[in-house]
Amino acid sequence: MEDWLPSERSTPTAKSGTSGGGVATRETSDGRRQRFTQTVAARAREVSTRPANVRPTRRLIRRDIMVRHVDPWSVLKISVVFYTCMLIIGMLANAVLWAFIGRLGLVDQATEIAGALNIALVINTGNILRAFFLVGVLGVIFASAVNVFLAFLYNLVADLIGGIRVDLAEDE
Repeated sequence: MEDWLPSERSTPTAKSGTSGGGVATRETSDGRRQRFTQTVAARAREVSTRPANVRPTRRLIRRDIMVRHVDPWSVLKISVVFYTCMLIIGMLANAVLWAFIGRLGLVDQATEIAGALNIALVINTGNILRAFFLVGVLGVIFASAVNVFLAFLYNLVADLIGGIRVDLAEDE
């Protein structure tokens, strides 16, 4: 590491440097070695005194972009894929839940209680999962249609008043 001398912590007779591992030390006028940390101001001076070819500077490029149009076809494709993935996750969670309930014997207990009350109750797990799947498919269709409608609505509003302004920044 480079040697550095923070002026606010040093005395005229003090020698400064870095020991192994990058810990800064200072030898005081009475011969003792003292450890200290580098301050923010000293770091700033160290960076400003380096030659330009040692460390390249990074420039930040900022751009303002207006989103004036959203393609409804793209919104439809992304919505269908997203909601289908959500349906698959929901189906897996529902199947695990019903398997857990079946292992606990809660379905059998519910049918026995209903039988004691003279109610004929038949619980079919396959029918429940099919109903959940059909409701999920209808949900995928409905939610995707709502997203496409909102894309059309955004396009109409963006034509009237502009659009969404996004500020992008990138390192060069």
